[in-house]
Amino acid sequence: MSESVLRAARDGLPGHGLAPHTNRLEPTAHVLRRLLDHARLALERFGELSRVTTVLRRLAARGGGAERQRAAHAPRESLLDVVNHVAEHTSCSATWQPPAVEATVAPFSLALRDVPDTPDEENSPIGTPLGT
Repeated sequence: MSESVLRAARDGLPGHGLAPHTNRLEPTAHVLRRLLDHARLALERFGELSRVTTVLRRLAARGGGAERQRAAHAPRESLLDVVNHVAEHTSCSATWQPPAVEATVAPFSLALRDVPDTPDEENSPIGTPLGT
C-alpha cells in the first residue's frame, strides 16, 4: 500500500496506481473506474453514488491536489507559492479556479469525464457489477 500512496502523492490523477485486483500498475483512471464498478451497488444502496460520481467528474475536470500544487510551483519554482496557493484555496470562502494544466490532466479527464451513474455491463472493465 505504501507504494500506492507514494505514487498518488507524486504522480497525481494522471499517473499510474497499483490496481488492487491485479496488483499491477495501471492508469489511475482505469483503477478508479474498476473500483467504482465494484462499489456501485453499495454506493447506490447508501445513496452515495451521485456524490461519488460528482467528485470523480470534478477531479477529472479540475485535476487533483498534486497537479494544482505543481502548477502553483512552476512559474517561479517557489515552495512559498505552493504554500500560499494551498492556504488561499482551503478556506471556506475560497472558490478554486483551475490552473492551466489541461495537458497534464487530459488523460485522466478523457477517461473519467463521462463516468455513468449506472453500470454499463457490456463495457465494464470487470464484467457485471458486484451482486448482480
